[in-house]
Amino acid sequence: SGSHADGVIMSGATSAPFVETCLDRVAMGAEGRQVKNCGIIYTHIEGLAQAPENPVRRTLGFILRGEHHAENIRLGGASLDQVALRNAFDAEEWEFVDNLISNDVMAAHAACGDVDNVRARFTEYSAAGLDHLIVSGIAHPEDILRTLKALSPSL
Repeated sequence: SGSHADGVIMSGATSAPFVETCLDRVAMGAEGRQVKNCGIIYTHIEGLAQAPENPVRRTLGFILRGEHHAENIRLGGASLDQVALRNAFDAEEWEFVDNLISNDVMAAHAACGDVDNVRARFTEYSAAGLDHLIVSGIAHPEDILRTLKALSPSL
């Protein structure tokens, strides 16, 4: 994409090391041209959402079950059995899916937890080279507003 585009969007559920690797490839293709970039970051701040459960866990399961995410998972450093995840998803074994997406997987592929942890994850993604972070995984407008206010108190 670096050789043909003026901008790229990094898919959700990518780990910060994978983002860095991808952006290095974009830069190689760009041959010195500036390519704008942004990344989709699944986000959940504990205690802010209307629903008590974290909706990001199952979303990560859906995304990371794809074979093309093997390098992303490896670079993220968490252990994930993608075959078991695909099988659990196909069989709609939601509790097993939720268990496979461990806290380590969540920590490597999303920005979840308390406000300080989410800010720290955003800092990691920015340090990996993302120019813009797209906060995703929040469905209700009130939850979006609460999340944005928590992350940027000046709102």
